[in-house]
Amino acid sequence: MKKLEFDRFCSYILPQMHHHIKIMILECLSMERILLSGDYPNLCVLGLVNLKYNNFSNYLSGEKLTTLDFGNFNFYQHSLSLNCLPLITCHSSTIHKLDISVLTLDDCLALLDGRLRQLSTFNVTIRHIDHSTLLIDNTMILSNLKYFSLKSYRLTFVYDNEIVPLLRRMSNLEMLTLFLTVKNRRTFVDGNHLNNEILIYMPRLNTFNFYIRTINEINNGVYCQSTEDIQHSFINRRWSQVNCWADHFPNGTGLCNIFSLPFTMEHMDGITNSFSGGIFPSVYYLSMLDVRPFEHDFFNLIALAFPSLKKLILTNLIPQIHKQQHWQLDNDNNNQNSSIIVYPHLKTLVLMNVHIDYVEEFLHDNNTRLPSLIQLLIKYEQLETVTNNFTNNRTRRNCGSLKNDSPFARLLKQQITYLHLSFSEDSLSISTIDLSKNVYAKIFALVKKLTTLIFGNSTLYQCPLSLHNIPSNMCHSSILLILSITVSTFDEYLALLDGRLSQLSTFIVAICHIDHSSLLIGNTMILPNLKVFSLKSYQFMYVYDNEIVPLLRRMPNLEKLSLCLVKNRGTFIDGNHLQNEILTYMPRLDTFIFYIHTNNTITNEAPLQTNEDIQRSFINSKWSQIRYLADYFHNGAGISNIFSLPFITNYMDGITNSFLDGTFPTVNDLSMIDVSPFEHDFFKLIAQAFPSLRKLMLINRTPQIRKQQHNELIDNNNDQNSSVIVYPHLKTLCFFDVHIDYVEEFLHENNTHLSSLTQLQIKYEHLAIVTNHFTNNKTRLNCAHT
Repeated sequence: MKKLEFDRFCSYILPQMHHHIKIMILECLSMERILLSGDYPNLCVLGLVNLKYNNFSNYLSGEKLTTLDFGNFNFYQHSLSLNCLPLITCHSSTIHKLDISVLTLDDCLALLDGRLRQLSTFNVTIRHIDHSTLLIDNTMILSNLKYFSLKSYRLTFVYDNEIVPLLRRMSNLEMLTLFLTVKNRRTFVDGNHLNNEILIYMPRLNTFNFYIRTINEINNGVYCQSTEDIQHSFINRRWSQVNCWADHFPNGTGLCNIFSLPFTMEHMDGITNSFSGGIFPSVYYLSMLDVRPFEHDFFNLIALAFPSLKKLILTNLIPQIHKQQHWQLDNDNNNQNSSIIVYPHLKTLVLMNVHIDYVEEFLHDNNTRLPSLIQLLIKYEQLETVTNNFTNNRTRRNCGSLKNDSPFARLLKQQITYLHLSFSEDSLSISTIDLSKNVYAKIFALVKKLTTLIFGNSTLYQCPLSLHNIPSNMCHSSILLILSITVSTFDEYLALLDGRLSQLSTFIVAICHIDHSSLLIGNTMILPNLKVFSLKSYQFMYVYDNEIVPLLRRMPNLEKLSLCLVKNRGTFIDGNHLQNEILTYMPRLDTFIFYIHTNNTITNEAPLQTNEDIQRSFINSKWSQIRYLADYFHNGAGISNIFSLPFITNYMDGITNSFLDGTFPTVNDLSMIDVSPFEHDFFKLIAQAFPSLRKLMLINRTPQIRKQQHNELIDNNNDQNSSVIVYPHLKTLCFFDVHIDYVEEFLHENNTHLSSLTQLQIKYEHLAIVTNHFTNNKTRLNCAHT
């Protein structure tokens, strides 16, 4: 609408009709003018899009509001954190319907604590479902709730303890929608469970839409339900219009998908070869995985079943069996188009963890056509091989006038705006300079429409780049908005902020070594376009105050900040330091996610900061949802960990016996250190707190005190399995600096089960003693794959 027309609309038309308006959907640039153009006495439904959250509170009209749709609750867009807000600040006696996306289960429970007394329709998407830390009663009946939708696209380990009790509170529910992925139950979620544990508590329920995926680690204590078992559990049930399949893989993993029909969800996860077909027009996001090969004909079935597909994630490391047969059939068939699969709407393709056959399956256009593809996430080596360095002419018929370009080069030049490259372990031998010049620089030269580049995995020190020797005119872009990258040194990072990426608004970086900068680039120039910044560095640094703090002060318009740092410093990092030295320079900051580990040496000049001191430093802070652990050892060393909640980082360092409890499903890399002994019960606590653990480093030279007592308990207990600790995903175990008791703790199968262990870093003398020169049967199971 032109300005003149808009002025007339607000000045003349709205004042005459404002009292008739019941529903309005407003965009942020025009909402203030429109809201001030009338009183709207009958307005009850308000939709706000493209919100400026700093001004949002000015637009709410309090008691008139009956429906609030906050963002798009199908996505993790603008997820709110509400559990820290007092009851009196967010309450209403008139809101009947709420659509919202929140960070944690605590935030959801906070909305059901009585502050919204008349709420009858509640549609919520939860980013992380974990154990609740609130004192809210999760048994209080929600008598007014008639319609409830709960969606969470990430794994949850607390379904039975948290979700089931929540649903039992909804005795008057008439419509229920669930989208959940449940991990590590004793059995798959099936019809018997749904009826006996949930639906029987909802006598008025008329509509039940659900998609529930269960992932179990199969062992002797878990019954392997088949697809027929799952189907049978729904017979004679009211909700019998369902589809399901169950899979059991050789690695001990079981998968089960159950969903109601007709299918109305936008997502579907974990498609395997057991999928038999159907039509699912609502699905635009799909993930596929299997340990059996996906053949060309199966992808044809997928394309037919999911005609609206926009994003596809594929996980399969097994080569195709019928690949050669398919190619021969094409060569013998004059009408090759009959076997080509078309995904007309597919925009995002994720091939990060696949055999190269599937790269060929999708990128060779004698197999597949992807006219809408703009985002490709792929390993660079596979991309280079399949495209023959972007010169493969096998599909020249589709090149048109681009005679010197392969079809994939044309795709990169003309279509791709989002590119994600992951590198295999073989690439670790490539020099950082070669990788920077021959890969990173070539991307900027080739991909002209690139707005997002994810280069490697920024959570790992994999394939770091060396950029400060590359001229800025070689790797520059005026349209790149998002960059995720790993670099070798702090100098490489500063080189990226020298002006070559002028429009960069989101920067996610992992730095291998942070030391004093040797560049002449100033670390004071303001970065006004930067809105989202993430910095991770897992190596100890000594220049935090001299380099990192000045860097962060350059970002006055930052809206989201994520820090994961390990440092040596004279005093521990606490809330006072963060607020006074960093956050006060970021007035627009909405989200602050952090994990900061500090080591220091106690001196007479440095006061001892206790857990209570650190806790007090966060009181009345905007960022009060935190955990903290501080320890002092007799050798004069001090260790502190502070982190925001919910914890979403994959790394945690320096766990001591002061660690109490909690669940941290994102952590896969953990180090433990103490001068007091780690006992068997403490390791059991660790296994429960870190269910996804893949790498564990242990430093403790003090022998266990209760080792003998624990062994006697096992000998006197017929059920020895009750004391065995299981680490189902642990692949790497580092024991270079430990007492031999901890080698026994982890390698003796009557203490610990390590079904996935493949890397063991240990002193040979300890290994020889504990395994009795590799003849001890009690260590055979845990050492079998190392």
